[in-house]
Amino acid sequence: MNEAERARILVIDDDENTRRSLWTVFEEEGYEVDVAARGHEAVGV
Repeated sequence: MNEAERARILVIDDDENTRRSLWTVFEEEGYEVDVAARGHEAVGV
């Protein structure tokens, strides 16, 4: 799957370890992943 076809996932969690873990799993599965610690941060993503 090329970059233009990658599905995008937004992970929002206040725990940094959870965000990192989910980012790693989803990236390895081929997703484009954005992360944010709080909802208001996610609005700008």
